[in-house]
Amino acid sequence: MSETVILACPQCGAKNRLPTSKLNNKPKCGNCHKSLGVGEASELNNKSLSKFISNNEPLVVIDFWAARCQPCLMMAPNFYHAAKKLPTVRFAKIQTDRHEQAGAEFGIRSLPMLVALKNGHEMDRLSGLRTASDIMHWVKSLS
Repeated sequence: MSETVILACPQCGAKNRLPTSKLNNKPKCGNCHKSLGVGEASELNNKSLSKFISNNEPLVVIDFWAARCQPCLMMAPNFYHAAKKLPTVRFAKIQTDRHEQAGAEFGIRSLPMLVALKNGHEMDRLSGLRTASDIMHWVKSLS
């Protein structure tokens, strides 16, 4: 029997039970039929953030960033690279200058800020510009 994992759709928030053997097959949501964003960094908003955090079984890493933040823009490719290399972890981004409520709920005071959550509970934070290997090492240390 293969292991399964529950993944939240970044678009509609629906829970999707998926065999781990299918993670690399670009799975789609059973509800809205859009990509589940495995191996990607999904863009979230105020509404989708809470469902994404609470409906995902694996570790979730959120990149809080802003368009005016040069280090945020410089780190973006590194974050996307880490997401591709760690498909069993859910990566997402939220633009705090467009979705201020999300930044306020998490008490974000500096950018870029990475927040790791498991089962809806915050595990750790990592602030500042980071390389892809820094991000991957940090995420692996939490698993």
